[in-house]
Amino acid sequence: MAAGELVVIVAPPSDAFAAAVVHCLRGKLARVMARVIVCEPKNLVELPIVLDSRRFEVDGAAPCAIVWRVTPPMLLSVGISAEDQAFADAEVVAAWLWALNLPAIYSVNRYPASVWYGGLHWSAWHTWLRARGVYVTALHLGDASANRKQRWIPFHSHIASPVPDATAAAALGIAASAAEPALSVLAVAGDVLHPTPSPTMQAAAAALNASGVVLARLTLDCDDRVLWVDTTPGFDTDEQLSRVAHRVADEIHAHLLAR
Repeated sequence: MAAGELVVIVAPPSDAFAAAVVHCLRGKLARVMARVIVCEPKNLVELPIVLDSRRFEVDGAAPCAIVWRVTPPMLLSVGISAEDQAFADAEVVAAWLWALNLPAIYSVNRYPASVWYGGLHWSAWHTWLRARGVYVTALHLGDASANRKQRWIPFHSHIASPVPDATAAAALGIAASAAEPALSVLAVAGDVLHPTPSPTMQAAAAALNASGVVLARLTLDCDDRVLWVDTTPGFDTDEQLSRVAHRVADEIHAHLLAR
């Protein structure tokens, strides 16, 4: 372990999970001469970084871990003129997504590019998980199905709506399903917080963690298939939040000690 290790937390002030991780980390890192930097997403453009083909540095140090609590709609360059913000945001996020994929950095969460640029919507996760052999909810695509139980699930929302008429359904290429959400569980560092996790829960948690998605809430349908994924989930209780934050802090600490 090198001296002066650094953990970077990028999260809004309202993010209870990020705050809990910071609290857990500060006690652990103080004993090993490491520090935590916390940055709001909107100010990310102002955080000094060095990026080249060999290294990524933040405030003069190479991070051992990044907790990335950013979602695609967030503004990352509030200090830039309004007409240039879209360009600045795109440049900032490209640099940080590259950094999140560096092998030396433990990232929470590191997103596949296809999912990030798919807006982190359920449809992007559905495609990604299915490609990795995880059972996902069956969908009817395109023209309206004769199954009256099916509902339209817009690609950028998980709020179901009535299926439109056949012409509109075909023109829009809609996704429809008769599935109903039956259960939601948290996946943390490849484990599922459920007393008897199903094979689908375990497969989804393992696939996500292997790609760097350390924390997610999985919603499954009645057939034990993944309906959608939320990677900035809320928590059922303060005890659950504390448990998850401590687990993530332990993973970061273990990664730091192994360097």
